[in-house]
Amino acid sequence: MTAAAQAQAQAPWQPPSTSLSSSVAVESKTATGATFRRSGTSFTITFWNDRTVHITSGTSASKSAGRDLAIVGVPKLIRWSMSENDSRFLLTTSAMQITVDKKSGAVAMLGEDGAPIIAESDPLTQKMGSTPDLDGAVQQRFRLEGSQGIYGLGQHQTGVLDLIGTTTRLQQANTDVGVPVLVSTRGYGLFWNWERG
Repeated sequence: MTAAAQAQAQAPWQPPSTSLSSSVAVESKTATGATFRRSGTSFTITFWNDRTVHITSGTSASKSAGRDLAIVGVPKLIRWSMSENDSRFLLTTSAMQITVDKKSGAVAMLGEDGAPIIAESDPLTQKMGSTPDLDGAVQQRFRLEGSQGIYGLGQHQTGVLDLIGTTTRLQQANTDVGVPVLVSTRGYGLFWNWERG
């Protein structure tokens, strides 16, 4: 694909300099996780225990230097390892695996057996508040693996209980209340916390 074709294939909120072939590199590694860099943004994967991971993302300028008011406590020191092959980085604890695609930066969670659970569907279309549009200023899409039900995300007047195959707008409007927490019948939950920079 040519550079011009890549620019046309990008979502409208992406600047033309964002290349679909950007590569991901390890920026740093600590006792609790690792930080990765891709095209001016970075994201940190921190293990809070062998079954809980905290992922933060943003440009260096937008990352909050202060305390996160939604997350309290500190990560426990656990045994984890990182390896890599030609296509991905693999971070492993005794209970789960996290992969980072070297080309796109997509993060995925797998069970201890390596079976996929949930993944970012397209991290290059992720929006973190820079350009509002009809879909909202903040957007992230996930690919769910296997047979599962997804519940939560607040109180909505859609009449839908299992959210698989739906789009949920997390907004506060009259009787519509967005709560950025979901749970799966596969035994995991996701708390999506976006902090304005």
